[in-house]
Amino acid sequence: LDVVADYRVLGQETRLERVPVVANLRHHDIEPVFNAETLASGLGEFAWRDELLMLWELAQVLEAGRGKPSDNATRKDYAFTVDWDGMPRGGAGEAGVVTIAERPRGSPLDVLVAELMIVANSTWGALLRDAGIPALYRVQTAGKVRMSTVAAAHEGLGVDCYAWSSSPLRRYCDLVNQWQLI
Repeated sequence: LDVVADYRVLGQETRLERVPVVANLRHHDIEPVFNAETLASGLGEFAWRDELLMLWELAQVLEAGRGKPSDNATRKDYAFTVDWDGMPRGGAGEAGVVTIAERPRGSPLDVLVAELMIVANSTWGALLRDAGIPALYRVQTAGKVRMSTVAAAHEGLGVDCYAWSSSPLRRYCDLVNQWQLI
């Protein structure tokens, strides 16, 4: 994405290349230092602070540009952790302690991730549509959400088309769409 100082997107380019992963940022590690409260009071020093702040500012512009604010605050999400400390390991069926905790939605980190996924999925969906390449699209018209092989608007997200593409490790249709992009 080409972005100017006010975070307007001026252009885009998709590349297929191998990118080394320098760090795996996890919600449970970042959320305590990057949230609505810390953004309001001034972020402390932590790894990737400046990059996350820039992406947060971009995400707010992207969300406003769609005209559809994220409605994640009303939805519930859960965090699952397994504590293996003190538990014997080594064989199949060994027990750990599982904790399930409700995780608040609509945090700055949630919005950041959601907006970047929406821009990627709508951009790649348009790329596939414009090239006349079949793909799996998520479509929402008249309140009904469905999958389609024909690009159409996703009214709930405020985008012209939306192809699931950004999570190939979670959803098979994302992997199929990435194969189509390649």
